[in-house]
Parts: sequence; C-alpha cells; structure tokens
Amino acid sequence: MPESYFDHMPASYDIEGVQGDDILVPLAFKSGTPLIAIDLTDYTFDAKIKTSAGDVVLTVYVPTPSLGVISIVITKEQSSLLNGSYPWQLDWITPAMNRRTILSGYARVKANV
Repeated sequence: MPESYFDHMPASYDIEGVQGDDILVPLAFKSGTPLIAIDLTDYTFDAKIKTSAGDVVLTVYVPTPSLGVISIVITKEQSSLLNGSYPWQLDWITPAMNRRTILSGYARVKANV
C-alpha cells in the first residue's frame, strides 16, 4: 500500500530588488477548480528578512481580504540597508492563531549604481 502524506513545507519564492528602492511584492491566494480567491478575512500575515544584524520586519497589506490579495513591502529605508542575499519568510496566521510559514526563499538586493 502506498504511503501518503501532507506536505507542510513552505513554497519557495525569491524576491529581487535594488538597494534604496521601494520593493512591492503582490501575491494572490487562490484555490479550487476553477481557481477562485481565498477569502483572507480575519487572517494576518508576518513577513521578515533575516540578516546578521537581526530581523527586518516587513509590512504586509491586505487591502481587500475577500479578493485574496496581499502586498509585501520592503521600504526604500529598509532596502537601503541591504546589499546581498538574505533568507526571508512569510507566515500566515489563522483566526485561531495557528501560525504556518507558507513562503520562504531569498531576498536579493543589489547595490544601486
């Protein structure tokens, strides 16, 4: 009999930008066939970049939860302090306060010439 399992590993997603720029990362959450928006009402999100100096906490906007779209923002002030490749992650927090890392990868910020 084949083994079955449910994969709880986060999806891999890399972010790239230029030092000193505002970096906006829009994401849409959809499910089903056909794909329909996941209602994000009462869900919250935390995003951070991990550096040797500590975590850089990113702003996550959920402008219209019923449309299933969020935007992660790395401000120009934050990106000006970065130059290189850093691990980052996005956590999803359910209304019951269960936390799950749903995306992780690398934030690559290149020097502005």
